Amino acid sequence: MGLFKQIKQMKEVVAEAPAVIAQAQALGAQAQQMQAAQMAQAGTLANAQQLAAAGALPGTTAGVVDATALEPIAGHSLEMFAQLSKAIASRGLDKAGADAFAQTQGISAADYQAMCDGWAARFKGNTALAVHFGNVYQAAPQV
Repeated sequence: MGLFKQIKQMKEVVAEAPAVIAQAQALGAQAQQMQAAQMAQAGTLANAQQLAAAGALPGTTAGVVDATALEPIAGHSLEMFAQLSKAIASRGLDKAGADAFAQTQGISAADYQAMCDGWAARFKGNTALAVHFGNVYQAAPQV
C-alpha cells in the first residue's frame, strides 16, 4: 500500500474520531505530516527536519522531540500509537471499528480516544514531533 494512501486513511480515521473535535486543526496537523512525508519520500528528509526545527512549515512552531514530548499518553507510547494508527488505516476502519480493533490490542476505547486527543494536541504545537511521528508511522510494523 502506498505511503500517501496510508496517510490518507489515517487522516480519515482521525477525522472520524470524536476525540478530534477541532477538525480543521487536526487536518492542519495531518497536512504538515503529509508535507514532511512528501519531502522525505523525495529524498529530502534532512530538509524537512531542518524546516521543522526552524518552525518554517506554515502555521507551526518548531518544537522539539524530547522526553516530555514523548511521554506516553494513557500509558501508551508514540510508537504504539503509530503502529495502532497504521493498522487501523490499513484496514480502513471507522470509529467503531477502530475502537474494537484497539480493544483487541489490549487498549480500551477510552484510552484509545485519550491517545488520539493527546497526540493530536501535541502534534499541533510541535512540528518536529509531527515529523518524528511521520517517520515512526512509516517504520511501524503491520499488526
